[in-house]
Amino acid sequence: MKSKFIAISLCLIMIILSGCQSNSNNTKASDNNSVESSSKNEASKTDDDNENIDIDYENEKLGFNSSGDACLMAGDGKGNVYFRSELDSWFLYKAKMDGTGKTKICEDAPDEINILDDYIYYTNFRDDFNVYRIKTDGTGREKLINRYCSDLLVTENYMYMGLRDEKNESYVYRANLDGSNLELLISGMGLSTYYNGIIYCSDAQNLYSYDLRDSELKKIIDEYTHNVSVDDKGIYFWLPDKNEYCMINKNGEITTIIKGLPQMYCKYGDRVYYNGYSKDDKKSECIYYTDLKTGNEVMLYEFSNQCYDRDGNIIELTKQDIRSGNFDEKKYLNEDGELDDVMSDRYGLMYVVDGVFFTRAVFRENKINGNSWDCLLKISDDGTYQIFD
Repeated sequence: MKSKFIAISLCLIMIILSGCQSNSNNTKASDNNSVESSSKNEASKTDDDNENIDIDYENEKLGFNSSGDACLMAGDGKGNVYFRSELDSWFLYKAKMDGTGKTKICEDAPDEINILDDYIYYTNFRDDFNVYRIKTDGTGREKLINRYCSDLLVTENYMYMGLRDEKNESYVYRANLDGSNLELLISGMGLSTYYNGIIYCSDAQNLYSYDLRDSELKKIIDEYTHNVSVDDKGIYFWLPDKNEYCMINKNGEITTIIKGLPQMYCKYGDRVYYNGYSKDDKKSECIYYTDLKTGNEVMLYEFSNQCYDRDGNIIELTKQDIRSGNFDEKKYLNEDGELDDVMSDRYGLMYVVDGVFFTRAVFRENKINGNSWDCLLKISDDGTYQIFD
């Protein structure tokens, strides 16, 4: 029976031991041995060769935030947020940062949202994640790339994409902003992020850099990585196999920033946001951030431990009861041994839009207000929240 409780807990909540340490670990960076890059002659190119453009990589405009993350929300730096609406069928919307002025842009279900000048670039869930763009006023909608795209990063010069083939194998491509001149850059890799003319990509075992100036592919670290971002100080990444969030500096030295079991990280500026547990006996689910300048850990928001039925009514059950196995199985488990008709507040994917934190949450207050359980929750530094959508 104990194993059943463990299975239940894993299905309902994420068990996280959150710590904040700033010591070096024994992970070793690669010696940066060059690896032969994918042959560009496999890609179809026109007479307007992409490589002939003289690019100032350090100063080019980006359609994604400084962490290199593109997702279900993006800002334009002018106080506007573009997002996939939880309230209205996952349609593409625009609003002010305070949630006012909500306007439907189109009825696509966007992912990997980038904002550049007057255009929104995104992949479309309703069309097999093909790449689209539309003007911020809702006009000029067009399909750019007719292939499954798992990652999209847009700069003023090119779109960089993680495209997949019919065997679900990953490739890194680039194209002009209108979708023309699609060019294969790297085979067998997933696109992780982009910074100052360098593409960061990975396979199941390693993290690499690909410098667009000389087309050289270099191995950075012999580890499976996730949540990769880059700034002038170094490369940041999560090592799932070790449950550590690390940074490697320009000298190849690796520092462990966070140790424990968080399962989501979102870096923006000098902060790394992640999920965790409260430090008291309740062990509530929380959102934390670590200040990279000071090393201080701050609890941004603590979610309720209370459980509810699917209509939002309070029931005699808490998430702590579920974790400990201290509840009436006959009352709450279905014939498959799973929790039935039990809901609770919890976080989801995390986004930072122009410095403001959001999470795609499951939230009772949204349900009792006549909406669904799912919402976009905006959380301020003082711990107050707003159901944004």
